[in-house]
Amino acid sequence: MLAGTWLLAGIGQWILLFPVGLILFEIRIRAEERVLLTAFPDGYPRYREQVPQLVPGLRLIGRFRRARGPD
Repeated sequence: MLAGTWLLAGIGQWILLFPVGLILFEIRIRAEERVLLTAFPDGYPRYREQVPQLVPGLRLIGRFRRARGPD
């Protein structure tokens, strides 16, 4: 989303900020997961298995492809 916005706005030279943003998102995700594991030691691991980290639907695509079998 960030990269598309930058390219459409004509500020492609700022594209280097995109990987930095991804790294910051990953750091924040890991920090939040540590807090959630501490707060909900029984329920959060089950929830984490059912819900993807960042992009909802990616696991569903993978499950669909595995269930369908090889092309």
